Order: sequence, then structure tokens, then C-alpha cells
Amino acid sequence: MTQDQISPNDAIVGPSNHAQIQAASETLSTDTTHEAQPLENQATANHTVQKAPDDSPASSTFESAIDDSSTSQTTSVNIAPQESVDQADNNLDENPDDDLRTAMDAPSYIYALGRVQAQFPSKSIENLYKEVVFQKFGPAAASKSQFDVLSLPEHRFLARKMCWTLTIDGHDCYVLNAKTPALLDAFIAALESKSNQQFDYVIAHLGSYATDNQCNGRSLQIAHVHQVQSFTAEDYCQVLSQQTEIELSKIKPLFNSMLKFCRNSGSTPAQRALNYVSLKCTSLYKTFTAPMLAQNKDGIEFEQIEAQVADGSHNREVICLIFSYLNPESKRVDKQHINIDVTELYPFSCSELIFGEPQV
Repeated sequence: MTQDQISPNDAIVGPSNHAQIQAASETLSTDTTHEAQPLENQATANHTVQKAPDDSPASSTFESAIDDSSTSQTTSVNIAPQESVDQADNNLDENPDDDLRTAMDAPSYIYALGRVQAQFPSKSIENLYKEVVFQKFGPAAASKSQFDVLSLPEHRFLARKMCWTLTIDGHDCYVLNAKTPALLDAFIAALESKSNQQFDYVIAHLGSYATDNQCNGRSLQIAHVHQVQSFTAEDYCQVLSQQTEIELSKIKPLFNSMLKFCRNSGSTPAQRALNYVSLKCTSLYKTFTAPMLAQNKDGIEFEQIEAQVADGSHNREVICLIFSYLNPESKRVDKQHINIDVTELYPFSCSELIFGEPQV
């Protein structure tokens, strides 16, 4: 099939509030709270992640991405708008099928949306930072942001000593390791505040957990970053509008709706597939902004999004995302689905958007 194709039911994502962000093991059922739910260990039982509420910040300015250089069983994951990051793991239902769990257990990659933050790894570094800032700016030191300080070439040594984290929906999820100087530059640039709807998306592979002296004793998994991109919701919608030749006023509601489903840790196959589709699948935006479906001024609202292992994926890890929505003409719930390959670091679509549910 062609790229960016959507086929029907596998995983359901419905609107949710906050869902807890952590490594989720098997099934994710989601509440309607304000945080993202992790869809981890997706090969296990049914997972549901709910969309996060509309008040979550959607964030940074669109910049160039910085880069450093199969199972035949069907398992559904319901993805609804997220609850809180902490609650997500508590809502996981274990899958008794050990073989299926093994197939998708312990994902080694992340594709996550959040905010890159700089934190002090120790009290010693915090005091050093204060001394350096006061020596540079004097009485004006208190008014200087981290970006003001760390973006200066003479303060790059401080940037290298900071503990860089990815914060998702207010929860610190990963310690970020910049593999190249260019990635460190991107981390620093992400600190510049440009909008209250500002985001950073990170593609990385996961390593061990941080030691006590790496991030002030916090036990977070280290993400070795391959690519990071900072953008604001406004600028990203402008790009999508240009790519799809669809009016900006129609792109914005759908993009904001998709962001509510992206409040997750980005570590499970289902989460990575969903986050990829939300940012990169232009056919999604072309299909669901069509006049027949987008009659409401606020755009289409998905009832839920399901994620399941695609049938016939052989030795590849392919996730089928199924979008359920209310058809404004027929007043019934219709479904469309798409297959996303998440086998390696960079996900990609391996089907077109298809009407209906996937054939079993």
C-alpha cells in the first residue's frame, strides 16, 4: 500500500485527560484526566489511552530537525485522550499471553513529544551556575533565563554539566544524552521560550538508568538522542498547511486534537506509531479535514483510537492504528485505519489510510 494509509480497528484512542507517563507494561486503559497515558508493552492485552484535556500547552517554534548523523496475533490497544502520566501505569491490565508480551516488551526506542529542560545534577553545579551568572550579569543575574546563560559560548561548559531531561505533561520522563555538539546546541535552543504552545519531539534509543550523580539522584532512564526538533503549534500547522494545501483554519483543530493523544512516554510501539502519525502523516490531515467529515467549526473529534499488531507483518513490528469518529452526515461511528512500521529507530507508514476496520 502507499504511505500514510489508514486502515480500521486495531487500537482505540479516545479523548482523555492526563495520563501517567512511565513504562507501561501491557494494557492501557485510560481515564479522562489531564495527562498522557503510556502505551508500553503494546503487544500485550488491550490498551486504552485517552486524550488529554485541551488546556495542555502545545509548544515550541518550528525549527529544522537536528540529527546526529512480526506477530500474526492481533492485540488491540485503546488509546484515548490521556489521564495523568502517573495514573497510566496503574491502569494497565496485564496480558496473560507471555509470547505476545515478549514480542513487544521493553521497547528500545522512543518517539516522544514534550519539553527539553535543563536541571542541576547536583548542589555543587547549581552553586557554580549561580556564581558564573552573577560574575557575568551582576545584579541583573536574577532576571536571566537559562537560555540567556547557557546560549553564551563562554558558558558552554555549564551546558555540558547540566542534566538534560525530557518533560512530558509536567513529568520528567528521561535523561537526555546529546550524542553530538549539534544536539547539545539543539537542547540549548529548546530552552528559548517562544510560545505557550511550544513542543520538542525527540527520537532516541533507550539505555541504562541515570546514576546518582547524573541528575541529582533521580532514577530516570537515559535516552541517547538521535534527533530533536523544536516547534510551536502555530508554526507546525503552517508547515502542514503548506504540505497538504489545506487551509490553516482547518488544520489547526485537527492538529490540536491529535496533540491530546500524544501525552504519553513515546516508548511503546503503539505510542511511537501514534506520535509519528500525529506529526508526519499528511494523509491523515487530508482525509479528516475533508468537507464531509469536518463540518464542525472545531474540526473532527475522534471517539477513540485503537492500536493493534498488524496482521501479516512477518518479521517486522507493524502497528495498525484505527480511528473511530462520528460521521456528521450518517450520524454513525465510522472507522479508518493505517499501518505504521516501528521496527527500527525511525517509524514510517507502510499503508494508506483505509476506510473501515482491518481485515483479520
